[in-house]
Amino acid sequence: MKSLLKTICIVLMSIIAIHLQAQSIGSITTVSTSCSFAVSSCDGDTLTLTPQDQTSYTNYKWYRTTVSVGNEINATNAAANNVVVTNFAANYPSIQVISGGGIYILTAEYATPAGCATKNDTFELNFTPLPVANPATLTVCESVGGGGMANFILTDANATVTGGATGVTVTYYATQADARAKVSPLSSPYASSTATIYARVENNTTGCYKTVAVSLTVNPKPTIADNAKTICDGETVDLTSLVASYGSYSNPVWTLSTVGGTAVTTPAAVKPSATTTYVLVAENGSGCKDTANIVVTVNPKPTIADNAKTICDGETVDLTSLVTSYGSYSNPVWTIGTVGGTAVTTPTTVTTSSTMTFILVAENASGCKDTAAITVTVNPKPDFTLAKPVACPGTSEEVTIMNLTGASTATATYKVDAGAYLAYPTPANITGLSVGSHNITVKNIEGCETTKSVTISPVPAKVCLPVTVTRQVGTN
Repeated sequence: MKSLLKTICIVLMSIIAIHLQAQSIGSITTVSTSCSFAVSSCDGDTLTLTPQDQTSYTNYKWYRTTVSVGNEINATNAAANNVVVTNFAANYPSIQVISGGGIYILTAEYATPAGCATKNDTFELNFTPLPVANPATLTVCESVGGGGMANFILTDANATVTGGATGVTVTYYATQADARAKVSPLSSPYASSTATIYARVENNTTGCYKTVAVSLTVNPKPTIADNAKTICDGETVDLTSLVASYGSYSNPVWTLSTVGGTAVTTPAAVKPSATTTYVLVAENGSGCKDTANIVVTVNPKPTIADNAKTICDGETVDLTSLVTSYGSYSNPVWTIGTVGGTAVTTPTTVTTSSTMTFILVAENASGCKDTAAITVTVNPKPDFTLAKPVACPGTSEEVTIMNLTGASTATATYKVDAGAYLAYPTPANITGLSVGSHNITVKNIEGCETTKSVTISPVPAKVCLPVTVTRQVGTN
């Protein structure tokens, strides 16, 4: 009889073990002829214990911890014993244990022979704690502004998901079903829009796992447009004015040529001497960055030389003739004294009675400007009067230069008609002039001349005076 019971126990034990393994619930250990089972599983699993139909047994019952009336599991106390699904109406009641574990005992009476002691099978259910699995969020900036997509480094969430625990493996899946089934893991980096994926945290020793949601958030990337500016050598440019909505960005960094190049410390006032590319990296409110290139083209300035001209009072001067290659410049503007002063309307025929500076602003073919100062020095012209005595018979004709101004008698010269200049006479008498008109020119030391005309009249012919001669005849 004992041999028969032992055989039945082993058969029953094998059937239950096969059933549990087929359902992939935990693992069966300590199989012995005592009909005791130690079943390990993970928290959250459900272990279903279902007696198999054995014609040799009847009146199956389940107990918790020990076989006693108070520990029998029924529909009323099932929840208190961590049993959620029971089928006590059947002759072979099954139980589903979801957590906590403990000792569960199955009893059955022998159908034949009647009156034999009941048969007990003991099941030690152990639920291994699940690994920590915390929800996490990965936030990155979109790869291309307006594209809504970004590359996520999924492993960046590992520390949060595991809480820093060791001895676990984390894998990521598009759906929770994939995570639970451990199929189709995602590779990293993972291209995605804003979405929710799932992490599976699995204990490397027990195989227990837990899944948790990981939120992928794509923040918009700013789009900072490139720009360009053309300036003339020597000019200053405000780079910030060339970036639309510059004030809306934060943490702007300006560098030369490339990201990470030499820092630009005063982007609002740069003064490049050659064409230069400036690089801006700035963030929007989400902390996402974009890069813009601002190319400043530097055109050469013309070099218009200053000049000077000395004239005599009353003379006209052509200012344009005093500027080298004047015709190669465009948009010339002449003013008096300073840039923006009184305009000179006819720079080719300027007359001034005093020394004056004229300012030219003109452009080359690139539209770059330079300024030149043309100083016109005005020297005074001499002035004088001519005195001519009345020509009398028997006298020599002469002209006297009188009332000389604008010149010094010590340095002035004079000439008659087209003759050579002679030292100013002392006394200032000019003699030996022939009858007719003559030009007398006086020149001061500055080279300014004044010419005046004089006419030499012919000396009257000798005229006999009316005399009455009375002759007295002698008496001899």
